[in-house]
Order: sequence, then C-alpha cells, then structure tokens
Amino acid sequence: MAKVVDIPDEIYLSLQQQAQARGITVAQLIAQLQEEAQRARLAAAIASLHAKGLLLTVAAHSGVTDFDPVLAEGVCLSEVVLRERR
Repeated sequence: MAKVVDIPDEIYLSLQQQAQARGITVAQLIAQLQEEAQRARLAAAIASLHAKGLLLTVAAHSGVTDFDPVLAEGVCLSEVVLRERR
C-alpha cells in the first residue's frame, strides 16, 4: 500500500540524487537506507553487549579431535521405546 509523504523539496532532491547514483528508485533507496540503519543499530547493540561483557564471541566450531565414541551394549533406545509403548 502506497502512502503519500510530504517532505521538503531539498530533501527529496537529495534522495533522488542518491537514488540515481545507485541506479535505483527513491522508494528502493529509502528501503535500503532503513535496512542499513537497522543493521547499524544491531551492530551497535552487539558491540555494547560485548563491551559490557554480556555477550561473548564463540570461536568457530573446530570439532573435537580426541573423541572416542563409546559403544553401548544391549538393546537400542528406539527398541526400548517401542517395547514400552506396547
């Protein structure tokens, strides 16, 4: 749904020039600017949480190299569940 917004001519002209420079419409420019602002707010919030020590960065999962699986003896769990349901 389109809405009409009354803005000063100089602001619209600036938006129009920016849109032309990007090769998009004014509406597309406004949408891009909103997305960029949202990403900036999110990045600032994350940085603030990091600075306060409330959010830690977890290193990429390197995998466990010294893992030796343990073989379980007896009936598998799915068979136990099926038996209990009967």
